[in-house]
Amino acid sequence: STPVDILEELCFDDDWEVRMHAAGNPRTPVDALVDLVHRERDSDVLKNLRKRGTLEPELLEAMAASDEWEAREIVARYDEADPGLLQVLARDGRTAVRRHVARHERTPARALRVLGRDGDAGVARAAQKNPGFAAARAAGRRRTLILAGVALVGLVLLAGLALLVVGVWLALM
Repeated sequence: STPVDILEELCFDDDWEVRMHAAGNPRTPVDALVDLVHRERDSDVLKNLRKRGTLEPELLEAMAASDEWEAREIVARYDEADPGLLQVLARDGRTAVRRHVARHERTPARALRVLGRDGDAGVARAAQKNPGFAAARAAGRRRTLILAGVALVGLVLLAGLALLVVGVWLALM
């Protein structure tokens, strides 16, 4: 088994295949992998991060912020992805990333509502098929009804206040 300090050094090797194997090794330190993600441009190296099994939160955050869409796609496909990261990735410029976010069971309702109206039909369909989409739409309707009810109560109170002012004014005349 390769020592941790060597694995850390291998993340900075000039050979992409060496970096790829270091990226996929579960013993490679997370801070070295975060540095790797920030500077890596080779998709094979980034894709090999999946072989680690568990992706630590700080690594997922670095991947979600990466300029390389393959790293962001890995986050969108990761079963344990943080809903906050999925919310951010729902606005990704890459269709493949948004499609995986739309399919993800942990995607927040707010993101599913937006993805359900995505300009790409595949993304919109994926969001609409997500079990959370129906709940998201129902929550949106409930919120609209509540706001309409609050507005109506406000109007009734305002009308009552106007009648009171007119009554006082007439009484003083």
